[in-house]
This record gives sequence, C-alpha cells and structure tokens, in this order.
Amino acid sequence: MQAGDTPKNDKWSKWLVQTRFANGKDTEGALEVLKRLRDSLLEKARVKEGMTLLDVGAGDGFVAFGALNKLGPTGKVILVDISEPLLERAREAAGQMDALQQCTFVKARAEDLPLRDESVDIVTTRSVLIYVDDKARALREFYRVLRRGGRIALFETVHLPTLQRAGEKWPGVGWAWYSSEALEPISDLIARYMAGLAPAIRASASIARSDHCDYLHLCEDVGFADIEVQLHLSSQKIKSTLETFMNQSPNPHFPTPAEQMDKIFTPEERQRFLDHMRRLVEQEGGVARWGGVYICAQKPTISPEPSTDG
Repeated sequence: MQAGDTPKNDKWSKWLVQTRFANGKDTEGALEVLKRLRDSLLEKARVKEGMTLLDVGAGDGFVAFGALNKLGPTGKVILVDISEPLLERAREAAGQMDALQQCTFVKARAEDLPLRDESVDIVTTRSVLIYVDDKARALREFYRVLRRGGRIALFETVHLPTLQRAGEKWPGVGWAWYSSEALEPISDLIARYMAGLAPAIRASASIARSDHCDYLHLCEDVGFADIEVQLHLSSQKIKSTLETFMNQSPNPHFPTPAEQMDKIFTPEERQRFLDHMRRLVEQEGGVARWGGVYICAQKPTISPEPSTDG
C-alpha cells in the first residue's frame, strides 16, 4: 500500500514512503546505510531472547522488525508512532511476516507514552528526538517505562554548523552543499527559494536544538547510568538524477523542490534553476556531510536512596 492510498495520509507517512527517497528512486545505497545503522543500534541495545523492545517513532517498523530474530519467539516489540498511516503500514508488514502475535502498535508521542512503569527492557529510536521540542520530557518517559537494568539505544541526527566549510552554500534543495562560486549564476533564485522555505525552517527548529553534548547532559539529568554518546560523521560526494533531486525533501516539514518551485517561480525561472542545477547534481558537484549520535545508557539496577536532607 502506498501512502497516497489512504485518506489518513499525513506528512510523516508521506515523507517516509514518498519524499525521503523520491518515491523509491535511487534508494539502494541509502537503504544500505540505514541497515548498517540499524544493525549497529541493535547491537548497542544488547538485545536478548525474550526481551520486550519499545521502538519509539517506529515508522514502518524498520528497527523493530530488525530486532525480531534477536528477540526470538518469546520476545515482544512495541511500536509507537504519532502517525496512524505508518502504524497501519507496520501492521500490514507484521502480518506478512507472521509476526503480529509479537507486536503491539500504539499511537502516541515520545513525551507521553501510555505504558506502565518498568514494563520494557529496551527503548530504541532512530531520528525521532530531533522532532521533539521537549527532549528531556521524552527521555524521562523512556526512563520511566524501562525496567531496572534496561537500556536505551538511540540514534539521533545532530545539527553541526561546523560541517559546512567556508565558501560553501546550501541551495535549499537536496542534501548537499555546493561552492558559492558554482551557485552564483542562480543566486537570485536561491535567495527567493530560501525565503519561501522560512515556514519549513521554523518547523524544523527542534532539529538544531541539541548537539551530542546536550544529549549526554540530558541523560545525566534524567538519572541514566553508564552513558555513552558516540558522534558519527560522514561525508560523500553526491551524484543523483534531476528527477530524484526534484522529488526529495530533507525532512517531513519540507516540501519537495518541485512543490516549492511551483509556488514561487515562473516557468522560465524554474527552468533556469533546473538547467543550472542539473550539471551540479548529475556530475558530483556537491558534498553531503551528515552528523549523528548513538546514545546508549542504562537505568540503574538499584533505586536511588531517598534524600534525608532536612
């Protein structure tokens, strides 16, 4: 089932299914990266047979279903997401895998989990807290639902302005930075395009609110022990097709370039923008750099002693 097949389609399901990878085009390399990330995350989670794993922001079940083999026939996964269309996709996938009996699907936010205290062994996320304004509240919820000795194993994208080098510019589309010199012939169009993205940039503000050190401090404040925060940086030359370039968005808050250009450019301006970007996009003219953190920690096995001060 495609996201567009349901009247309950929302921006989260649209992005995950359609615009994240431009309707499934040129996805092989990206999926391999995601698989490696997921496998590393589950290894850090120390998944064992019979455990209950809670995947917050589960989407279509990519991480949760990847854990099933490690959890064995008696293990359970709880998939939490705010998007009903994505939960429905996950239900269908679980049915196709004959795994429904091991899965529970819950519509909820990370900051308000409708689960009992100390009811799960592991909490995982993959680029979820970046969309949560109150990250401390979400982490407190993770702590609350974990059993003593339980673990969080999270992967979150982080915004690092220093990844951009001097003399580079993001044209507002795609994933890459290009040299300012290469973009100069269409700088007037880029300025208008970026101005039109102001609402999407404001909606994405939570992404820029925490770096790797912030997550370390937040976990300390919540009460987690044995905290490890590992910064992951990557860089690669971007070579794509103009079709992919036009139908891909960086996160659920952003329109695709095709959608945005239709709003702000005349047909002539649109063509001038695309004619210039085609060469850069299709000939490895840009560099995509990306930062993320693995956040692993344990809920102490012994409750802290009540304070006797005063």
